[in-house]
Amino acid sequence: MELPSNPEAERMVVGCAMLDSGLIPYLVSDLSPNDFFRPTMAAMFGAIRELHLAGSDVNPVTVVTEILRRESLSGSGASGVNHSVVAETLDGVPRFSRPESVRSYVETIRRTALQRRILRYAESLSVNAVQRDVDPAELAYWMGQEGFWTYVGYVQ
Repeated sequence: MELPSNPEAERMVVGCAMLDSGLIPYLVSDLSPNDFFRPTMAAMFGAIRELHLAGSDVNPVTVVTEILRRESLSGSGASGVNHSVVAETLDGVPRFSRPESVRSYVETIRRTALQRRILRYAESLSVNAVQRDVDPAELAYWMGQEGFWTYVGYVQ
C-alpha cells in the first residue's frame, strides 16, 4: 500500500520558506519535520525550523550548510540534501509574502501526515490484536481512550 503524500505541496512549502523568511513563523507553528513524507523535504524543513528558532538567516545556502553540519555531527549523510536538490526544490516556486498564500499547501501536508499516522496506527493495532498475549479488552480500552490520538500525534 502506498502511503498518502503530496510531494508538490511539500516542495512549495519548503521552497517558499527558503525564498521568503517572513512565512517561516507561520509554517513552523503549523508543521513539524515529521509531517513531511519525503526525507529530503523533512530534512530541509527541519533545518529551516532550527535556523529560524536560532535567529539565523534562512536561505538556500544556510539550509544546506545546516543540514551538512547536522549530518557531520551525527555521522550520517542520509538526507540526500545538497545544493542541486535545493535548486530543484526552488525551481518554479513563486515568492509568497502572506501565510494565506501557502495555507492550502500547509493543510494538505497536515492532512496527508495525519492519514499516514492513522494507517500506521491501524497497522500497529492489527499486529497487536493478533498477539496471543494481548488482552483484546485492554486493547479495545486503550483504543477508546487517548491511545489513538497520542499515537497519531494529532493536535487540533
